[in-house]
Amino acid sequence: MNPQDVLNELYERIDTANEVLIEMKSGLHIVRSLEVEIIMERPATMGGQMTGNLCRSCGGETVRTGTCETCLNCGESSGGC
Repeated sequence: MNPQDVLNELYERIDTANEVLIEMKSGLHIVRSLEVEIIMERPATMGGQMTGNLCRSCGGETVRTGTCETCLNCGESSGGC
């Protein structure tokens, strides 16, 4: 195998790894979205009240989830979780 073939093989592996990372990131976004949906659907006595605060990461609205606040937009949690 000549050096160019080795280099091409490495580039192919890098491309494959990048595709896997993109799929994983997409999956994480779906999971976070589902978590937010669950939080929003819980009765007020179990949490999910709007806090009026904004997410530090994306600026989205947050809801109270126990001692935490969870962003409705990105799913980021804050407040001692």
